[in-house]
Amino acid sequence: MSFPFPATDLTFVLPLVHPDGEKVDEYGVVEAILRETLTSLTHQQGAEIRVVVVCHKAPAWRDDFALQVTFLTIGDHPGFAANHNHVQVDKGMKYVLGTWYALQHHAPALVMLMDGDDFVRADLSRTLLDRPDPTPFDDGFLLAAGYHAALRPAAGGFLLEAALNVKDFNDTCGSCRVFRAQSLRKSILAFQPDLAGLKPGEMAGTDGTLRKNFIDCVTTAAEPLRNDQDGLIRVLGRHVRQKKHFDFARVTEALVAKGCGHGNHDGPKAGEIHWHKVTATTPPERFLHDFSLAGRSTMQPRPQVRYRVIGMLQSLRRMAGQVKRAVFR
Repeated sequence: MSFPFPATDLTFVLPLVHPDGEKVDEYGVVEAILRETLTSLTHQQGAEIRVVVVCHKAPAWRDDFALQVTFLTIGDHPGFAANHNHVQVDKGMKYVLGTWYALQHHAPALVMLMDGDDFVRADLSRTLLDRPDPTPFDDGFLLAAGYHAALRPAAGGFLLEAALNVKDFNDTCGSCRVFRAQSLRKSILAFQPDLAGLKPGEMAGTDGTLRKNFIDCVTTAAEPLRNDQDGLIRVLGRHVRQKKHFDFARVTEALVAKGCGHGNHDGPKAGEIHWHKVTATTPPERFLHDFSLAGRSTMQPRPQVRYRVIGMLQSLRRMAGQVKRAVFR
């Protein structure tokens, strides 16, 4: 298959909530944390990357990321009206729209479905691309380790109060799987074969506004699957469902981070830190450096003693449990 655009190593696909959604306290914060996320994503080392954001309106600062980020705007399409869809359905359909656009325009080797408030380490792309090729049965990579970044909105940006190492990261955050592009392509075409007939120029205008026929193609196929927990829409929209349908090679490097505490999360845990999974703390300055935020974003390190204390206590509790299991094995 030939593509009209240069191929990329990795494309990130991010869905954004509706500005009037019931879980949005302040949409300005949603856009502000998205800017931090895009700063992290667009500073990958040694890899050609692109980012596709599926949103209802593009932020005023969109041109700051014009070289690497495409904002696909849904506008007022009734299939995506505020609070019309369950969160999983809304995210799943946006992932399909963004992924299919990315597949046709960027021809990526890998696709990472992300939340709009998470971050990736500067060497994520290179680390995955340099790994041995997955077996034919692997659909990509499972990021099993990572961080929870405790954030607090502040004047002009965010304060990073703690960077907490967590085990089983993939059980705590949707930004935990990197798909091989051909695997997602196959799944999406099984969901809606009609997408194969759309040419790249028929998906969106030059300003990023999605064509109605492209949106209709996805919403029509998704309608009978709205309550299907094993249908592609809810599988993509809720990360814990994906393990039944895709095979991933497990990656244990801490390559990704979940933004917590900013008050505008759409997930069932409302962006809380999973304290029972905390294993250690990382200095905020080091975290900002490793995730390409130091000197590039508005995020400032303001470590809080209580996080360090809680992190130490959790580490001791975990060590005590390991000793107990070893003794009574």
